[in-house]
Amino acid sequence: MKILVDTNGRFSDLEEKITKMVSGGYKNIMVFHAEGGIDSDSQYKKRSDQLLVSQHGNNVRIFGGIFPGIFDNGILMTKGSILAGIESKVHVITLEDLKNPNIHNTIEQELAPIKKELENNEFKTLFVFGDGFGENNLRLIDILNRLTEKYPINVIGGLTGRDKIKASLYSIYTPTKIIQNGAVLAFTKFRAPDIRG
Repeated sequence: MKILVDTNGRFSDLEEKITKMVSGGYKNIMVFHAEGGIDSDSQYKKRSDQLLVSQHGNNVRIFGGIFPGIFDNGILMTKGSILAGIESKVHVITLEDLKNPNIHNTIEQELAPIKKELENNEFKTLFVFGDGFGENNLRLIDILNRLTEKYPINVIGGLTGRDKIKASLYSIYTPTKIIQNGAVLAFTKFRAPDIRG
């Protein structure tokens, strides 16, 4: 895993770091972005969508979220971003309608291409990003409980959001657009270190 940190928070800096990751051969990039750099950028969604679509066209999967603050080696950053390039295989599922009564069937269909690998415990870590101000987070927890009952996988994640606005807003990076009131699930063969005591 390769980590890049931007402390400026401008959209151009995020683009530059993603370009650097891609030129280094990384096709799966997890983004943690602090809201401080985008709070005055009225074009942020449009620019984000264009970047995500462009990189997706190059077979690059970007996923992650926007948060009030992020930590870099114990230091709180209220602007900037941390990018993690993941070398292992990643399978990303975007959930835009958590209240869909058929969501579990939809997830199983989305997992069909990697089902055998999941059953064989080849996917080690599931990264989850949900909307902290979303309406259906209990449903997201139910989804995660069902997945972990069925497949042996470690789950790491959290809820995105912009504290200055305190409402559901576009804060979840998916491979093709930035969304709100949903979630992104990234199944990876990367094994996160066990930090439990």
